[in-house]
Amino acid sequence: MQKIIQIARLELAVLFYSPIAWLLLAIFVIQCGMTYTDMLYQMETQQQLGRQLPALTRALFSGDTGLLTAISKTLYLYIPLLTMGLMSREISSGSIKLLQSSPVNNLQIVLGKFTGMMGYGLLLCGVVLVYMLAALGSVESLDVGFVLGGTFGLFMLLSTYLSIGLFMSSLTGYPIVAAVSTLAALSALNYVGRIGQNIDGLREVTYWIALSGRMDGIINGLLTTREAIYFLAVTVFFLILAMLKLDAGRKRRPMAVRIGTYTALVAALVGVIFIASRPSFILYWDTTRVDDQTLSRKSQDLIARLNGPVRLTSYTNLLDRKVTYGEPKNRIPDRRQFERYQRFLPDMELVYVNYYDSVRYGLDTTKTLEAQARHVAKVRGFDFGKVLPPEAIRRAMDLRTEENGFVRMLEYQGKVTPLRMYDDMLQYPGESEVMAAFKRLVDGAATVWTLAANGERAIDRIDNGSYQVVTQGLSIRASLINQGFDTKPVALDTIGEIPTDIAVLMICDPITAYDAASLAKINRYIDRGGNLMLAGEPGKQAAINPITSRLGVELVPGTVMQESAYDEPDLVYGRFSRQADSLGFGFFDGARISMRGTAAIRVADTSGFRITPILVTDSVATWNKIGAFDLAVEKVKFNPVAERKERLTLLVAASRQVGGREQRIIVSGDADFMSNTEIQRPAAQNASFVINRLFRWFSDGAYPYSPNGDRATDRVVKVTRKGVNHQKIVFFAVLPLLIVSAGSITLVRRRRK
Repeated sequence: MQKIIQIARLELAVLFYSPIAWLLLAIFVIQCGMTYTDMLYQMETQQQLGRQLPALTRALFSGDTGLLTAISKTLYLYIPLLTMGLMSREISSGSIKLLQSSPVNNLQIVLGKFTGMMGYGLLLCGVVLVYMLAALGSVESLDVGFVLGGTFGLFMLLSTYLSIGLFMSSLTGYPIVAAVSTLAALSALNYVGRIGQNIDGLREVTYWIALSGRMDGIINGLLTTREAIYFLAVTVFFLILAMLKLDAGRKRRPMAVRIGTYTALVAALVGVIFIASRPSFILYWDTTRVDDQTLSRKSQDLIARLNGPVRLTSYTNLLDRKVTYGEPKNRIPDRRQFERYQRFLPDMELVYVNYYDSVRYGLDTTKTLEAQARHVAKVRGFDFGKVLPPEAIRRAMDLRTEENGFVRMLEYQGKVTPLRMYDDMLQYPGESEVMAAFKRLVDGAATVWTLAANGERAIDRIDNGSYQVVTQGLSIRASLINQGFDTKPVALDTIGEIPTDIAVLMICDPITAYDAASLAKINRYIDRGGNLMLAGEPGKQAAINPITSRLGVELVPGTVMQESAYDEPDLVYGRFSRQADSLGFGFFDGARISMRGTAAIRVADTSGFRITPILVTDSVATWNKIGAFDLAVEKVKFNPVAERKERLTLLVAASRQVGGREQRIIVSGDADFMSNTEIQRPAAQNASFVINRLFRWFSDGAYPYSPNGDRATDRVVKVTRKGVNHQKIVFFAVLPLLIVSAGSITLVRRRRK
């Protein structure tokens, strides 16, 4: 050990007696300073503008543009300059023979030089910690453990890079050749993960050998034994190769022995990495303060209730527009999307099934389905011999209800539930959607019935007034069917009594009043304590009031109008009442719900229900217009003689205790606030209100599933713009000048000696 330390000290001295070490250190400080201060400047600007900031530790140090991310992407450029002379200098000068004839062995030589370089690596990591200290004074409640975990990851990456550089330097006596070879080797190790991704078996080997992507999880707060063992194994592998190269200069061995030795080393490396990558062998350490890289405690408790095998089968239709997700080359990245669940379900089986069948939006072509599928398979790398035809896939799993699109089926104890991809920026299901699927399998779905025999709003059509987007939108993340609900249209004349164990019965915009038999069936459902959503429309109050009258409320004649410089007067924006918070319906100040044509609600409060106004208007710009009008041919204005501006109620909640449970009812003067058009209006909060407030209330908090994770507390920048500029001066000028000055003094003193 003493000889290793002596060699390491000598190597460090040689390194710092050259300008390379000092220049690289100064450049590293400037590079880090640019990344860090730019992000801090942006966050301080956003804070001045009054915008909500993200978790600042993550913004400054990880993500796509954070400090640790930037370093991990450019660190390989420093390594060739640091390691190019480690062994090549000894080889070209002939001093390697003196070393080998001295009382030191090859192991001590290699470890000594490697330890010396790791000393410089520690110095680079120390620079990162300087920026952490700066952030500690600039950000409130900085997540120090998160930064330290990422810095440790950088140290492991450095060790791997340096071992590769050391080996490459031992192959030649020319430092420039060693530098270029090191750069080529690092590039090859990053690229090898793309090789053979279409080939089963080879895909896993090349992917897990590759360096690319290894730092992503560590930088974002999740340190695993898989990555730690990988960096350690690769480092040891190249150090052994360097020792074997030095030993080859002293002893000549038969070619077969050398080939066998190197083959055994490669096999051992691949085996160790592959075994360490198996889900059942991986240990995890979440370095974030709030464990945001780990499933919430609520989700862990739900998974703990599973007492049998779980299978997730991905069905890829070669003719579907989402076929890319199931391509063979994307197989491993796709699997990694579910690692956070495999962490707690290491035996969860991931299966991929490829098929072809007709799709909703197909190409206009004369080719048969099989001919189209064969062409796609050839282009995208599928083995067509393993692709199921329509008849076979329908026998195995009929996906026509999923429009034959890309979909996953989660299976547990004979029960199956779909897990879909979504047409948004994230695309993959998040914790809420995945755990909602698990909860459906364990506890069952929340059932929503909608009446559909009296002209009510349809849940299976995409026209403006229907409810498909909010209830049955397959590729819409917030749709009820993707959040744990089952939706079903029913006709009252085809069923007996309405069961009270459903989450809610929706009666939305019937054209005419219900007949006596249907009305009696609805009233019995109300009397037994069933949950209900009633939504009317102006001009159709008579169709809904026979039901609402039992609750102590009624839709009054007329249409609510609202003055606006931009919208038609029948587009009314309801605001949340003060009482809405008591039922969990509250929003931020200024939140509003759009209603296209709404009736006002009058509350009598004589029925035994507790009535709570949820959405109301102001008393400045709204009035109730009596009589017919046509906005297509006339312009409606407020008539101060015949009309009065007032505060009107648009939506109320009614509740009472029935049989030991709370009965919950919503009455709305408008049925459009959940329509395909209004639910997607960007200037309002309709979608969040309907999904995350109304239906969560109806399901008693069961769905939509909410992980309830802790919020990050590092969301305040403590320094001013002036303070940020002062940090720029320190990191761009003061520190680099100090480093260059120290280097110059050291080199001048060395030359004088």
